[in-house]
Amino acid sequence: HNNESAKNIVPKVQESEDKKENIIKTKNMVIDLVKYEVHVDGKLKEVSKKEFEVLKFLAQQAGQVVTRETLLEKVWGYEYIGDIRTVDVIVSRIRKAIEKDTKNPQILITKSGIGYYIPNE
Repeated sequence: HNNESAKNIVPKVQESEDKKENIIKTKNMVIDLVKYEVHVDGKLKEVSKKEFEVLKFLAQQAGQVVTRETLLEKVWGYEYIGDIRTVDVIVSRIRKAIEKDTKNPQILITKSGIGYYIPNE
């Protein structure tokens, strides 16, 4: 009888371990990699797939500034021939979705002349 309950506990622990890897948390944002959901302060925010990918990439490097070129390469997946401002357009869309005040962003920050970052604090 004791053996049975021990067996039942093991998969549950494994499950919660897996879930942790599928979730990225930053200061006030939670990104669910399985459900493709972004929650800010506990509220679900609507973002497109590309916006989600940009957020995910930045959140995985939280605290580090990522250049537009790196974002294009890693998120768009190729050497982007065209307008680097594509990144800025996506970032401004993300900000509309997740920031309380898009003029004074707290989640997705611009490092002037370099790129973007999500603070890890």
